[in-house]
Amino acid sequence: MKKILVLGGAGYIGSILVTLLLKKNNYVIVYDLMKFGSDSLRHIKNNKNLKIIKGDTNNKTLLNKISKQCNIVVDLSGIVGDPACNINRKTTKKDNFTNLKDFLKIFKKNKVQRFIYMSSCSVYGKSKGKKLINEKFSVKPISLYAETKIRSEKEMLKKEYKSLNPVILRLSTVFGLSYRLRLDLVINIFTLMASLNKDITVFGGSQFRPNIHVKDVALSIIKVINSPLKLVSGQIFNVGSNKLNYKIIDLGKIVKKLNNKILLKVEKNSVDERNYHISFNKIKNKLNFTPQYSVNKGASELYNYLLKNKIKGHNLKFSNYKIEKKKYVKSTKYIKRIK
Repeated sequence: MKKILVLGGAGYIGSILVTLLLKKNNYVIVYDLMKFGSDSLRHIKNNKNLKIIKGDTNNKTLLNKISKQCNIVVDLSGIVGDPACNINRKTTKKDNFTNLKDFLKIFKKNKVQRFIYMSSCSVYGKSKGKKLINEKFSVKPISLYAETKIRSEKEMLKKEYKSLNPVILRLSTVFGLSYRLRLDLVINIFTLMASLNKDITVFGGSQFRPNIHVKDVALSIIKVINSPLKLVSGQIFNVGSNKLNYKIIDLGKIVKKLNNKILLKVEKNSVDERNYHISFNKIKNKLNFTPQYSVNKGASELYNYLLKNKIKGHNLKFSNYKIEKKKYVKSTKYIKRIK
């Protein structure tokens, strides 16, 4: 039985991953601050092979104690997404990079055998045309989120951490239904608008963006966990499919088909500069990994769920940005109070 520590295991990706790991008879420890709540684990909380610990990744003493019990660590911690990361840049740098440096030292000391880290295809920044960008291409981060990912990647690939057999997964833009719902991702935002009979607005539209369903992300992590070390140790993998590279405008068109009553509008004066057309040949050829979900399948599943449950999208826990904003405002008020 593999003993796996999942940092951020109650989150958007984590809750799916932990569920699948338990089905495959692994022992899992979830370590999570629960800033989005713990309902995402309610369906598995009584599983005998699951231990749930509420805690902050800043608590290195507790993290040291917990990691002694595990031989594999999956890192889904930190602040995710450009808007959320820009709220408090100091906190972002600490949570997304400084903490990682401490993790590596702790896990090395505790003889962790595999360390799997979630990076992002946003590290490629902006490029032009249908040039398939592979893992050997130069990175051009244009956001703080992407910058912290690159710094973290470089840190864990240092020779001193070779014993951890680190693996870096650069994820496409994630979409789809999860136990902890996110409605602040491009396809999910479009799908929410469609479910509410609201027009979809695309900013720019000609930018390419790779996409992957949240369940497929979890499956890619499991694939890495179960792969021979000689195939994955020290490797970087783009995670997605060549077939799931889409222009933003085309994503809007796919989702609009779910509700023909709404319009698709293009705002050309405000353009998201991120633009990358990614190659996923490495993960397909080396690990035999191919995503199962199409954009249409994932968006349809989410659309039906939103309609059935009459979700309006206002709940803070659906948005990483709103949660970080609330946390920042609360901490600012506290600082003013003690002054």
